[in-house]
Amino acid sequence: MASYFQELWQSIFVPGVTPVLAKSAHAACAVLAVLFIALYISTKSVHCIILLLLTLCLWLSLTWFLVELAHSRVQGNTTSERPPRNEKEQTKRPTTSSLDQIQNLSLREEPSRARKAK
Repeated sequence: MASYFQELWQSIFVPGVTPVLAKSAHAACAVLAVLFIALYISTKSVHCIILLLLTLCLWLSLTWFLVELAHSRVQGNTTSERPPRNEKEQTKRPTTSSLDQIQNLSLREEPSRARKAK
């Protein structure tokens, strides 16, 4: 049991989602769902059902995210920006000077530019 917590602690410092972290997230969602079911049985409150539904939606979105992450790893799309496929795509990208010009625009210049455009 101690080694599990050591692996979980070490997985925090590893980029990406490790299997230990994914299993822990699934276990936490399952425990939360069981807790809300037990609370509903003991209190008969509709709030517990609503919280259970929110928990199930969270668990579903977590599962969807992990599946999509696995698909992107299989396809090799682990980088945020894909390299250009051919020369035409390389020329379509903005140059560094045009990026600098866009970043150097200040908020004070925007209203005056908008008036000049009209």
